[in-house]
Amino acid sequence: MLRAQGAEAPETPRSATILTHPESRPQGIASPSPKDSNTHSLGRLPHPHKLIIAGNHDLPWYRRPRYARLWLHHARYLQDSGAEVLGFKVWGSPWQPDFAQWAFYQERDSPKLAYIWEKIPDDTQILITHVPPAGIMDFMTEDGPSGCTQLLARISELRHLKLHIFGHVHGGYGRLERAGTIFVNAAICDDSYRPIRSPIEILL
Repeated sequence: MLRAQGAEAPETPRSATILTHPESRPQGIASPSPKDSNTHSLGRLPHPHKLIIAGNHDLPWYRRPRYARLWLHHARYLQDSGAEVLGFKVWGSPWQPDFAQWAFYQERDSPKLAYIWEKIPDDTQILITHVPPAGIMDFMTEDGPSGCTQLLARISELRHLKLHIFGHVHGGYGRLERAGTIFVNAAICDDSYRPIRSPIEILL
């Protein structure tokens, strides 16, 4: 059982085996530290496996990614890297098309962004990204669809993909299934960064 949630969920059910976090916090972090409240919160959660990626607010991790790995004592940080958990092959990536020139961005439809998505192994079964794929729970109220077309193209090539978890677009919260893959927008905050939505539980 897998529990997908965005930043600072108001309540995290304890029945899940894997806890995933497709963005670290709604307002980023100014100074990563083992004393940080999120670190202590993760340590108190009973889930045997905790996987986290960063997002566009996480400028310190963008500038010095080693801090993320040092800071997270109770979770595994994925940045264009993978893990095998309970037999599932997982890949995580924080990147997105240019968004206010914050953290982890590349020019939309650029060769650099395509290269990032090409790194996703062909045998990936669970994918965790910050940005949604284009056209899948990616609609922003003011700016319209904001997902990544190049990510969508790469996903279409992943024949073993069972689950894709993402966040970034707060208004796209929810889940849907398409062509045998479950897509989850786990953004629990609304557009005002209020954590008002519940985590989404997936059984694989």
